[in-house]
Amino acid sequence: MPLLLCAGCSSPGPKPAAAGNVISSTSAYTVTTDSVTQGGFTAKAISATAITSDYLPTPPSTAGIIRYRLSINSRDNEMPDGQYHYAIAGDDTTVARFGVPQAAPTTVTADTAHPGSPRQQLRVDVSHILRSLE
Repeated sequence: MPLLLCAGCSSPGPKPAAAGNVISSTSAYTVTTDSVTQGGFTAKAISATAITSDYLPTPPSTAGIIRYRLSINSRDNEMPDGQYHYAIAGDDTTVARFGVPQAAPTTVTADTAHPGSPRQQLRVDVSHILRSLE
Protein backbone atom coordinates (compact mmCIF):
# COMPACT_ATOMS: atom_id res chain seq x y z
CA MET A 1 0.00 0.00 0.00
CA PRO A 2 1.54 3.32 -0.97
CA LEU A 3 2.45 5.79 1.72
CA LEU A 4 0.78 9.08 0.94
CA LEU A 5 2.34 12.07 2.65
CA CYS A 6 0.83 15.53 2.69
CA ALA A 7 1.64 18.08 5.37
CA GLY A 8 -0.73 21.04 5.33
CA CYS A 9 -1.32 20.88 1.61
CA SER A 10 -4.07 20.09 -0.82
CA SER A 11 -4.08 19.28 -4.48
CA PRO A 12 -6.64 20.12 -7.13
CA GLY A 13 -5.35 17.14 -9.13
CA PRO A 14 -7.25 13.98 -10.09
CA LYS A 15 -9.18 12.02 -7.50
CA PRO A 16 -7.52 8.85 -6.15
CA ALA A 17 -8.23 5.66 -8.03
CA ALA A 18 -10.90 3.37 -6.63
CA ALA A 19 -9.79 0.36 -4.61
CA GLY A 20 -8.66 -2.52 -6.77
CA ASN A 21 -7.72 -0.45 -9.84
CA VAL A 22 -4.52 -1.69 -11.50
CA ILE A 23 -1.49 0.60 -11.13
CA SER A 24 1.10 -1.71 -12.70
CA SER A 25 1.09 -5.22 -14.10
CA THR A 26 3.82 -7.51 -15.42
CA SER A 27 4.05 -11.25 -16.02
CA ALA A 28 5.49 -11.57 -12.48
CA TYR A 29 3.11 -9.39 -10.43
CA THR A 30 0.14 -7.03 -10.42
CA VAL A 31 -0.07 -3.94 -8.22
CA THR A 32 -3.47 -2.39 -7.57
CA THR A 33 -4.40 0.55 -5.38
CA ASP A 34 -4.94 -1.80 -2.45
CA SER A 35 -3.04 -5.04 -3.18
CA VAL A 36 -0.07 -6.82 -4.71
CA THR A 37 -0.47 -10.23 -6.36
CA GLN A 38 2.59 -12.30 -7.23
CA GLY A 39 2.01 -15.80 -8.54
CA GLY A 40 -0.64 -17.37 -6.32
CA PHE A 41 0.00 -15.03 -3.39
CA THR A 42 -1.68 -11.75 -2.48
CA ALA A 43 -1.04 -8.99 0.04
CA LYS A 44 -4.05 -6.68 0.50
CA ALA A 45 -4.56 -3.47 2.45
CA ILE A 46 -7.69 -3.98 4.52
CA SER A 47 -7.51 -0.56 6.17
CA ALA A 48 -5.19 2.44 6.36
CA THR A 49 -3.12 0.60 8.99
CA ALA A 50 -3.52 -3.12 8.25
CA ILE A 51 -2.41 -5.52 5.52
CA THR A 52 -3.26 -9.21 5.15
CA SER A 53 -1.01 -11.57 3.22
CA ASP A 54 -0.86 -15.23 2.27
CA TYR A 55 2.78 -15.13 1.12
CA LEU A 56 4.97 -18.00 2.26
CA PRO A 57 8.65 -17.48 3.11
CA THR A 58 11.33 -19.00 0.88
CA PRO A 59 13.82 -20.28 1.87
CA PRO A 60 12.68 -21.39 5.35
CA SER A 61 15.70 -19.71 7.00
CA THR A 62 14.20 -16.32 6.08
CA ALA A 63 10.83 -17.12 7.63
CA GLY A 64 9.74 -14.14 9.66
CA ILE A 65 11.94 -11.59 7.86
CA ILE A 66 9.88 -8.83 6.26
CA ARG A 67 11.64 -6.93 3.46
CA TYR A 68 9.88 -3.80 2.26
CA ARG A 69 10.17 -0.43 0.55
CA LEU A 70 8.11 2.69 1.00
CA SER A 71 6.53 4.96 -1.56
CA ILE A 72 5.21 8.49 -1.77
CA ASN A 73 2.42 9.13 -4.28
CA SER A 74 2.60 5.61 -5.76
CA ARG A 75 6.16 6.05 -7.07
CA ASP A 76 9.16 3.88 -6.23
CA ASN A 77 11.03 6.95 -5.06
CA GLU A 78 12.44 6.13 -1.67
CA MET A 79 15.79 4.45 -2.32
CA PRO A 80 17.82 3.06 -5.23
CA ASP A 81 17.01 -0.46 -6.46
CA GLY A 82 18.26 -3.20 -4.18
CA GLN A 83 17.97 -1.17 -0.95
CA TYR A 84 15.26 -2.13 1.56
CA HIS A 85 13.93 -1.87 5.07
CA TYR A 86 13.69 -5.04 7.15
CA ALA A 87 11.65 -6.15 10.13
CA ILE A 88 11.21 -9.42 11.96
CA ALA A 89 7.58 -10.57 12.09
CA GLY A 90 6.02 -9.91 15.46
CA ASP A 91 8.80 -7.51 16.56
CA ASP A 92 7.30 -4.03 16.89
CA THR A 93 10.55 -2.33 17.92
CA THR A 94 11.96 -1.50 14.48
CA VAL A 95 11.53 2.07 13.23
CA ALA A 96 12.42 2.61 9.57
CA ARG A 97 13.69 6.02 8.55
CA PHE A 98 12.33 6.98 5.13
CA GLY A 99 15.16 6.88 2.58
CA VAL A 100 17.67 5.13 4.85
CA PRO A 101 18.25 1.43 4.09
CA GLN A 102 18.60 -1.08 6.91
CA ALA A 103 20.98 -4.02 7.18
CA ALA A 104 19.32 -7.31 6.29
CA PRO A 105 19.06 -9.92 9.02
CA THR A 106 20.59 -13.17 7.79
CA THR A 107 18.25 -15.58 9.57
CA VAL A 108 15.57 -15.63 12.20
CA THR A 109 16.57 -17.71 15.22
CA ALA A 110 14.34 -19.50 17.69
CA ASP A 111 14.62 -16.59 20.14
CA THR A 112 13.54 -14.00 17.54
CA ALA A 113 11.01 -16.07 15.59
CA HIS A 114 7.31 -15.50 16.11
CA PRO A 115 5.30 -18.54 14.98
CA GLY A 116 1.98 -18.33 13.22
CA SER A 117 0.68 -15.08 11.76
CA PRO A 118 1.72 -12.40 14.23
CA ARG A 119 0.32 -8.89 14.00
CA GLN A 120 2.95 -6.52 12.69
CA GLN A 121 3.21 -2.79 13.06
CA LEU A 122 5.75 -1.09 10.80
CA ARG A 123 6.82 2.30 12.10
CA VAL A 124 8.29 4.90 9.76
CA ASP A 125 10.17 8.07 10.71
CA VAL A 126 9.48 10.82 8.17
CA SER A 127 10.39 13.69 10.50
CA HIS A 128 13.31 14.80 8.32
CA ILE A 129 10.91 15.12 5.35
CA LEU A 130 8.37 17.09 7.36
CA ARG A 131 11.12 19.44 8.62
CA SER A 132 12.22 20.06 5.02
CA LEU A 133 8.69 21.25 4.17
CA GLU A 134 8.68 23.94 6.88
